Amino acid sequence: MISGKDSITVVSHKDQPGICQRISNSLMAVIAGFLLLPMSCYLLYYNEGQSVMRAKSLDEGLSKVILLDTTEVAFEENNGKLVYASGPISTDKVVTDPYFNVAIHAAKLKRVVEMYQWVEHTSKHEVVENGKIRKEITYSYLKEWKTHHVDSSKFQDASHSNPSSMVVESATFTAKPVKLGNFYLSDSLVKQINDYKPLPTSFLVQHDDYSPEISQIYQGRDPNNPMIGDLRIRYSFAGTVVEGDAELGTVTEISVVARQIFNQLAHYQTQAGGTLELLHIGKWSPEQIFNKEHSENNMHTWILRAIGFITAFFAFHCLTNIFHTLVDWVPLINQLVYLGLFFLNVFLATSFTVTVIAFCWLMFRPLYASALLLLVSIPWMLGWKRRGKAISARYLHKE
Repeated sequence: MISGKDSITVVSHKDQPGICQRISNSLMAVIAGFLLLPMSCYLLYYNEGQSVMRAKSLDEGLSKVILLDTTEVAFEENNGKLVYASGPISTDKVVTDPYFNVAIHAAKLKRVVEMYQWVEHTSKHEVVENGKIRKEITYSYLKEWKTHHVDSSKFQDASHSNPSSMVVESATFTAKPVKLGNFYLSDSLVKQINDYKPLPTSFLVQHDDYSPEISQIYQGRDPNNPMIGDLRIRYSFAGTVVEGDAELGTVTEISVVARQIFNQLAHYQTQAGGTLELLHIGKWSPEQIFNKEHSENNMHTWILRAIGFITAFFAFHCLTNIFHTLVDWVPLINQLVYLGLFFLNVFLATSFTVTVIAFCWLMFRPLYASALLLLVSIPWMLGWKRRGKAISARYLHKE
């Protein structure tokens, strides 16, 4: 063990694994591969189902949404229907952080608390020396501001310790109720009000722990020379409701698509199985809102498709790794086999991903799904065709 001022290195040696051990590890990887493949399949299947349901729900919503002429009166004939409304928000409540007694007339107040703590960073390095593996693990310790508590009891070096907990943590405070005209917004809609801006210092200067050096509340001796356990607290707010205040800016205007329940706006259940409860900051038309939601749905779908592909790639990597293990003792061949297996796994993962996606779309877009299946089958058909020609040529050569 090598020790420095703020770092410690643990050195260990172990024998290189023999061929039996490497094959055993590869067989364990095969089991992992068989577990990862159904996980990838389920993720892709679930993602496509959710994507289709969301897209159909959005199309249904756009075809049914009713534009409200006014937000001052809730007409009974719109009860239970999907409606669109826009305008400035309002609330008669002052939202308050009771711990520090910071208050503002707005929809939301966010408190972000950071504590100065020791943070452990780990780096590993392995080299082969005299037929054995030398493993070095270096634990380095830095002082950093963190919004969560870092448990120092798990550190390799016990001399670096943090407080057992944070005295106060980050939190968001919300005014109730928040309204659009005479309509009360549901909690889910209020959560979507996210036009956060830094809280003006005029709301903090009266606090005993306010530090003008950093324009934040600071609990500690010197903000320019922080000590372990010191806290700094910053605030931001969202949903301006006060008119004519230069510090707070203009009143927040929102555009909402939701279900009208008398004088409330809440979630709308679509026939496709999804829910609609949409809020956007600013003046948006219904078409713009639904187009934006379609774009976000597409982006989310592609992100999960990529995750499904990566999961499938690692599954096939686990399944084929044993072939590399059998030749990894041959210097040149092992690199060629590794490269060949890499491209093979990419091809298999791509084919698997596209095939699962295509089968998911057979019910909703059969032509699109059929085209995908045909695209995936082309490389396989070409491979079988070449193999058939090779077998025929070999048979004719023997004759």
